Amino acid sequence: MLVNSAGAAKRYLPEELNEEAWHAAMEAKYFTYIHAMEAILPAMVKRGQGVIVNIIGMGGKVATPIHLPGGAANSA
Repeated sequence: MLVNSAGAAKRYLPEELNEEAWHAAMEAKYFTYIHAMEAILPAMVKRGQGVIVNIIGMGGKVATPIHLPGGAANSA
């Protein structure tokens, strides 16, 4: 079993958003999940069983003006 629960993404005021902010949020909250799953999937496939649980923050369901990149990453 793998339980993914990624760390927090930095919050930005809308006027501070830039490409780097969006990439940083995806790295912190999306690609950490992907990398963990890639590491465990071969063993799960070999055993023919396994469970992956991804836990996301509320930012993936309820957008806020200062958490747009993190919320987008949660949704992804």
